[in-house]
Amino acid sequence: MKNYIDTHQEKIIDTPGGKLCQVIGKDNKASCSVALVNMDAKSKGIKHFHDNITEIYIFTIGDGSIFINENENIINDGDCFIISPNTSHYIETKTNMSFLCICTPPWEEQHEFEINEIHTGKNILKNNSEGILQILGNDTDHNIKRIKITDKFTPNYNMKKYTRIFYIINGNGIIKNNEEVVNIGPNDCLKFDLENETVVANKELEFILICDKIV
Repeated sequence: MKNYIDTHQEKIIDTPGGKLCQVIGKDNKASCSVALVNMDAKSKGIKHFHDNITEIYIFTIGDGSIFINENENIINDGDCFIISPNTSHYIETKTNMSFLCICTPPWEEQHEFEINEIHTGKNILKNNSEGILQILGNDTDHNIKRIKITDKFTPNYNMKKYTRIFYIINGNGIIKNNEEVVNIGPNDCLKFDLENETVVANKELEFILICDKIV
């Protein structure tokens, strides 16, 4: 059990301004797609929108801005932005930046459109609140959830029916998986299927938990 990106180097691809590693997506018949993104300092992503996708960005490391319908939003560690369909957005970095990108339904190339002109509209305020970010199915444990703990967290029986992806936002701690113990911190991502894992905080730990059905 290691940080996902460390054991899946073959899945890393070049993207405008940096690199991307997809954890799950349409090929897995998942309800959402999940990607780890690293952008270089002083880089700029492509201005684009999706016609049928809600996109969730959770930022962990780095300084920069996300532009939503031409409105600039300064990014702070831990910020979450939920971008609705047909909303123009792109990122500009000052330093190296790392974040998690979630798309529901899963990302597909034919539903992404590059924009070259000015695309004005309402801003999307960041959502830092604790709780469910996105429901993926009829089962309330089949979802994307933001969780903060000061002690420990173990997935319940229903959650264990799904593949579980943990993405660390803030703080440090460990994940115990049977006899194995792994240190975790911001931008770490770990994926579990049938294992019995427990997350333990060192003082305080905040993370995204994605419970999704994949093949």
